Amino acid sequence: AINISAGVLGVKFRDFFWATLLGIIPGSIVYVWVGTSLGYVIQKGDQINLGIILEPHFILPIIALAVLS
Repeated sequence: AINISAGVLGVKFRDFFWATLLGIIPGSIVYVWVGTSLGYVIQKGDQINLGIILEPHFILPIIALAVLS
């Protein structure tokens, strides 16, 4: 809907491009970081340990996702 409305309202391509680029980069970085932390949790082993929630590898991406939201 945003793409169509930008075209209908006559937003310049240059402005649309840079706004989209700058708007997508933070979310992409945080989502990759969350996925990497999930990989870290999976690598920790078979045993479920709730203490892992407080480790920086896990909690920092979740905090970043909350801030981004």
